[in-house]
Amino acid sequence: MSLSSKFLRALRRNWVWLIAPMAIYLGVVAYSGTSHTVTLLPPEIWLHDKLTSVVLDRTSIEDDRILVVDIDEPSMSEFGRWPWPRAEVARLFRTLLNEYQVSLIGSDILFIDPEGAPSQGEVLLQDVLSDPRVLNALVWSSDGTERKGDFATLANRLHVQTDSSVSVPVASAWLSPPLLAGKGTVAHISPQVSPDGLVRKIAPIVCDPTGACIESLALGLYRMLLNIEPDYHLSQGEWFLGQENPLPVGQVDRDGYSWISWTGYATADMYVSASDVLLGKLPKKKLKGRIVIVGSTATGLYDQIASPFSPTYPAVEVHRNQLSALLEGRLDKTVPQGRRYDLFLGFVVMLLIWLGFCADRLSVGVASAFVVLVAWVFFVSQARLDREYWPFAATFGMWVIYGVFMLSLRPLVEKRKRIALIQRFGSYVAPQVLLRLQSELDGTVVNEHQRCEMSVLFADVRGYTRFSETVSAQELARVTRLLMNELTRIVLENEGTVDKYMGDSIMAFWGAPLNQEEHAERAFCAAVSMYKAIERLSAEGVLPGFKIGVGVNTGEAVVGDMGSDFRYDYSVIGAAVNLASYFEEGTRTGPYNIIIGEETFRRSVSAQKLDCSQFNVLTKGSRHPAYGYELK
Repeated sequence: MSLSSKFLRALRRNWVWLIAPMAIYLGVVAYSGTSHTVTLLPPEIWLHDKLTSVVLDRTSIEDDRILVVDIDEPSMSEFGRWPWPRAEVARLFRTLLNEYQVSLIGSDILFIDPEGAPSQGEVLLQDVLSDPRVLNALVWSSDGTERKGDFATLANRLHVQTDSSVSVPVASAWLSPPLLAGKGTVAHISPQVSPDGLVRKIAPIVCDPTGACIESLALGLYRMLLNIEPDYHLSQGEWFLGQENPLPVGQVDRDGYSWISWTGYATADMYVSASDVLLGKLPKKKLKGRIVIVGSTATGLYDQIASPFSPTYPAVEVHRNQLSALLEGRLDKTVPQGRRYDLFLGFVVMLLIWLGFCADRLSVGVASAFVVLVAWVFFVSQARLDREYWPFAATFGMWVIYGVFMLSLRPLVEKRKRIALIQRFGSYVAPQVLLRLQSELDGTVVNEHQRCEMSVLFADVRGYTRFSETVSAQELARVTRLLMNELTRIVLENEGTVDKYMGDSIMAFWGAPLNQEEHAERAFCAAVSMYKAIERLSAEGVLPGFKIGVGVNTGEAVVGDMGSDFRYDYSVIGAAVNLASYFEEGTRTGPYNIIIGEETFRRSVSAQKLDCSQFNVLTKGSRHPAYGYELK
C-alpha cells in the first residue's frame, strides 16, 4: 500500500482526532493575538521572565552615559535622615548642573510636601527644579481621586496623535510637585504593577481626562537629549517620536503599556553617592556631560519594587534600564507575527503526533514533535537576545495537551483493538497468528475487503450422517464437538483461519488476515494431518468407520466481512474458493482422499514429494488440472 493511500485511509478513519483538535487550536491562537498587538498569556509571562533573566546574564552592558546619583545609607549618615532640608536638596541639584556640568537630570524623587512656612530653601529648590535641564517626577493612578499639583506643565506643548489600535492609559489621580507652579517640566515615574505584584511594564505616554499627556521619565530624558520637539504619534500599537524619520519609542499592549527593556544589572561604577557629590569628592570628568537620575537605594526610604529578578529591586533601575534601552535602540518587542508561526508549527507538530498515532508509530510522532518543539524554543530564546519576544504559549499548551491526550488515548485504543481482534478471531486463528494480528495490523484492516492470493481448504467427514441416525442427541453433540475440535486444532497448528463449520464439514483458509508466504504448503500439510487424525480416531474406536475427504485450492479470492446487514462473518469468496469445494466433492466418488489444485501443487514441497495422480476436473464446462492423493 502506498504512503498516500495509507494517509488517506488513516484520515478517513481517524479524521476526528486531527480536525477537531486543530479547530480548537485555531480558535485559541486567534483569541490570544490580534494583527497589531499581542496580549501574553500567563505561561508566556512566566517564560518572558525566565528568558529575560537569560538575556541579562548574557548581554549585561555598562552604559556610562547614564549615572544614578544615589541617596544611599552613607549619604544619610553624612547629612541626616531623609527628607533633607530643601536648601540641601537644591544644592545637590545645583552642584550637578553647575560644578559637574551634567547634561540632564531626571528626578526620581517627589517633592509634594512643603517644609511649612515659605522658606528660602523652598525658593532655591523651586528655582533649580525649574531649570530646563531637569525633568521632575510625577506619580499617577487610574483608580484614585487625590490630585496634587499640575498633571503636566508641559502638557500644552506635548502633541499626541493616536489611532484605535490600543488604549492610552488615563490618569484619574496624581501627585506632582506644587512648588513648580507651572515653571518646570514633569514626567511620570509610575510603572505598572502586575496582579502577581511584579513590575514588568511602564506606559510611555499617559494622559489625563482632559487629554493632556506626559511622557515617562526615561522617554522624556531621551527626547530632551536628542532635542526633538515633543511630537508623538501612536500607530498600530507602537509609539513614534518626531515627524521626519520618526523614532520608535515603545511598542505597547492593548492597555498602552510597554515592556521594561532590562538592559543589564547595574554595576558599582554606575552609581555615585549623593554625599560624594555634595562633598566634592568626585572628579568632574566622572559626571561631565552625563545623564543623571537622582534616586535612592537606601532601605529605609522604601523606594524599591518587586521585579522578576528580585523582590527588592531599586525602583530607579526601571528608568535607568529603559533610558539605556532607548539610547541603544534595544527596546523589547513582542512580535505579533509570532501567532502565524504558532499556527503553522502547531499544525505541523499536531500532524506528526496524529500520524504517529494512526500509523502505530506514536513514538516517531512524539519524537518528531519534540524535535520541532526544541527547535522552536531555541529560536525564541535566540530572538529574545535580540530583544524580540515570540509568544507561543498557545502553541506549546496545545502541543502538550494534544500529545498527552493522544498518549493517554493510545492504551484505550490498543485495548479496544485487542478485544475486537480476540472477539473476531480468538476461536478461529492460532494464538501465534492472533499475536501477530495485534502487533502488525492497525485493527481496521480486518474490516476492509481485500483481494489477495490465498489457499482454501474444505473437509467433509464420511460416515457421519449414518452415525448421526443411530445415536442419541447427546452422543451426537459429543462426537461432533470431538471431531471439530480435532480438525480445528490441525488448522490452528498450521496457522490457518477457520472460516465456518457446516455440520460434519469445515472450511478454512490461509493467507489472510495476515500475509503468509507458505500458505499452500500449510494448507496441504493440514489436509494430510486431517486424514491421519481421522484414521487414528477411527482405528481407536472413537470415530468408528469415519473417513474424510479434503479439497485444497490456491488462487485469488476476496476476503472480508461477508453476509447481510443482519448477520455477517469474516469469510472468503471467489472462483478459487468454489474450486476448492469442487475438489472436496470429488473425493466422495473417486479413490482419492485429498484433491488439490495445480497452483497448490506447484507451491507445496510436501505435495510434490507424495505419490499422486494428475487429472482434470470439469466445472461448468471449464477444465481445471488437479492432483489426487490416495493415502493409506
